[in-house]
Amino acid sequence: MPGLQSSSRAKMPFERSAPLSAALTFVLLASPAAVHAQDTDVCLPDPSLPSLETVDVFYDFLEHETDYDIAPLRATPPDIAFCAQGEKIFYEGRDMIVDTDLRAAYDSRARRIFLVLPWTAKNGRALSTLLHELVHDAQMQAEWPCPQAMEWEAYQLQARWLESQGIAHGFDWFAIWRLSRCPSTVHP
Repeated sequence: MPGLQSSSRAKMPFERSAPLSAALTFVLLASPAAVHAQDTDVCLPDPSLPSLETVDVFYDFLEHETDYDIAPLRATPPDIAFCAQGEKIFYEGRDMIVDTDLRAAYDSRARRIFLVLPWTAKNGRALSTLLHELVHDAQMQAEWPCPQAMEWEAYQLQARWLESQGIAHGFDWFAIWRLSRCPSTVHP
């Protein structure tokens, strides 16, 4: 089983009524390094994962909406696994318990997307969490002033896709803006 490393952890969706503290509990990108997990400490791939066709539809969307080179992502899409709330996973080189606010997470070193159960491809909001994490995979092609800065674009694209499906995003843009700010010690 490949090791799991991390980068960005996305909570989704931020409903307008969600507390600000929930929006600000993010884990940052880490530099690539090979770290291996024990098999018992990871979310295992699930046979009911999103189809490659679903991922391909999102790649079409990203190709249309961004300047990212999607071809290499299509050739080798990231791994996708399910996790349950309260489950221990190996993330960012250490064990992490999947908290109740987490909807999905992207591990840049392992190129693995974690979808937190309950997740279903029949639900547009759940599908949009997969899109959000695929955005992070595409964003790894660019340089960012800090890892948090990627969240603004990911939520913008997620909102755009939700709106194209006739689904109100319900995001708290102020909370997302705060989440997307670089620490004061980082200057672009």
